[in-house]
Amino acid sequence: MTKNLRYALIILVLVLVWLFSGLIINSDGTDENLSKSDQAIKLIRVQVSDIVEESFVPRLNISARTEAFRVVEIKAETSGQIEVIPIAEGEFVKAGDELARLRIDDRSFRVQEAQAGLDQATLDYQGTITLFEKELVSEIQVARAKASVDAAKANLEFRNVELSRTRLLAPFDAVLNERKLEVGSYLQPGQTFAELLQLDPIKAVALVSGDEVLDLEKGALVELELSNGDALLGELRYVSAKADTATRAFRIEAFFENPDNKIFADLTGNLMVPRAPTKAHRIPASIISLNSAGNLQVKWVDEGDVVRASEVTILHDDRSSLWVSGLPETVRIIDVGQEYVTVEEKVDPIVGSKDNSG
Repeated sequence: MTKNLRYALIILVLVLVWLFSGLIINSDGTDENLSKSDQAIKLIRVQVSDIVEESFVPRLNISARTEAFRVVEIKAETSGQIEVIPIAEGEFVKAGDELARLRIDDRSFRVQEAQAGLDQATLDYQGTITLFEKELVSEIQVARAKASVDAAKANLEFRNVELSRTRLLAPFDAVLNERKLEVGSYLQPGQTFAELLQLDPIKAVALVSGDEVLDLEKGALVELELSNGDALLGELRYVSAKADTATRAFRIEAFFENPDNKIFADLTGNLMVPRAPTKAHRIPASIISLNSAGNLQVKWVDEGDVVRASEVTILHDDRSSLWVSGLPETVRIIDVGQEYVTVEEKVDPIVGSKDNSG
């Protein structure tokens, strides 16, 4: 082989090596770029917000019904025929107002008779005292005269009470809810004439479980929302210390001002009672989802931009957002895009608005 031919072969080999090495370099660079591009495509972008748990006072929302503060049956204390009924059913009465009047019959004459008896007994007693001072009668006769005066006074008082019982009066401010008898009816002692309801304050009654009753405190401010949308603010005044034997529930009572008697008894509504304070997160309702077990969960992103999920319990729904428990103390929740990512998937998070009202 000649020298020129050898040089030509060496140059050809070098050229081939250079060309081949260039292809390898280009090929490696292209694959790396493609890998980076593919990786960028795989990282789904989600919007996140940083939230911190806050002190929250949960409210127990339970069905309730209203009751009158007092329900009283007005009963006759003497017998007689009803002569006058000045109050109609459904009307408001004040304490001392006359609800009905019975015929007096001979009661007024008996009062006059008793008064005359007292006058006579008083004169006899005074005369006996005069004689006693002159030592004409004994102390026993004075005592008898005094006893006659006391008996006459008692008889007069009894006759006056009997006369007063012909007027049936309202014992307190109330509504005459129902009248059992009409004018002309004959009342016997102990017979019911009417039913009175005291509606101010109005009372709301509800039943709670044993777990719930432990968180309640008498004197707490409560809210009653009636079925027509009206809302009242009041106070929790009674918490039963013993469960009902049939339902195993505890009775609670809240009281609300009702000066115009516009809230009636036996209305239904929701009673919202504060429970013991706790720690919770306020989140948009839209980010709640279900996990494979069917439980509520919230997805969030950890420090490595990896998707995590925590099961949560809804403590309160205020229509604009949810208060939940179960999340880490400080957490970066996924506001937008949670439905497109799975747990343990790496994502591309961007910080969005801090308004978690949903």
